[in-house]
Amino acid sequence: MADQTMLAREWVEVQEESSGDRLVLRPLDYPVAPTRGGRRHLDLSTSGAASNLAQGATDEISMVSEGGWSLQEDILRLDLEGWNGTYEVEEIGDKILVLRRR
Repeated sequence: MADQTMLAREWVEVQEESSGDRLVLRPLDYPVAPTRGGRRHLDLSTSGAASNLAQGATDEISMVSEGGWSLQEDILRLDLEGWNGTYEVEEIGDKILVLRRR
């Protein structure tokens, strides 16, 4: 079962490690190589608030949208533009979060 406190942090999507309906995210402090178009960020707060962040033209991270999230067992529900949907938490650890879109 996924741990809600481990999910509550800022995650960065790593497209090079993702495939199909499987998304791989790394914590903000993980050394991820920069990309041309920038990377999507998912910030999950312990309060249940969620933020969709992205890299802008000046390379600064800015808010794209705000919403919420909930976790029941291994099912993560995101009510957040750009991330809307239900995901199965396949793996979670200090350095990785793997989600599969349901």
